[in-house]
Amino acid sequence: MMTRFVNSHGVGTVSEINYSLNEMSDGNKMEFVLEVKEDAEVVERHYGKAERKESLNIKFEQTDKEYNFSKDVIFPHKFLEDVLDNLESGKKLIVRNVYEGTIPDKYFNISVFFTDEVVSVDKKKLDKGIKNKFRKVRMAYYQDKVQTPIFEQTLHLNNQGIASFFRYDYPDYSLELNLKKVSLNPLDCKNR
Repeated sequence: MMTRFVNSHGVGTVSEINYSLNEMSDGNKMEFVLEVKEDAEVVERHYGKAERKESLNIKFEQTDKEYNFSKDVIFPHKFLEDVLDNLESGKKLIVRNVYEGTIPDKYFNISVFFTDEVVSVDKKKLDKGIKNKFRKVRMAYYQDKVQTPIFEQTLHLNNQGIASFFRYDYPDYSLELNLKKVSLNPLDCKNR
């Protein structure tokens, strides 16, 4: 993700965040890479591995840093599964502790609020087989037992895990993203 900020005097900065993760389907292991650039210079880079055993253990390749969190901290894919499992359940709220590596030494405590609001998008944006029923979901991201979220997120999510809209609300600014088009490609698992 790249963002450009310009202050009232016309002076700007460009921040770029490159983030990649690979999570095992059983939810017990995850590898991630986080790179942060400001004005095209790398200011932060982390290569990490996380594994769930008695606790959640995170190690970083380029340092001796290691973090341990309680076993109730889950990875992003498991979190998405929990959200999708509860999308149509009638529940109004779930809370999960999620480690994703974007802040290497911390996890998020995420409150997920399910609304009754359902929206659809222009059918031209969706391939055949994608459900055009997106439920409005609000999420508040907390850290360090602080009562105020560090940011909030609104998304329109269908039960296939496809989002048609994202809005990130930070204390100083907001980012809004809209779905342009989704195309499904058949997967040939035999040749992998």
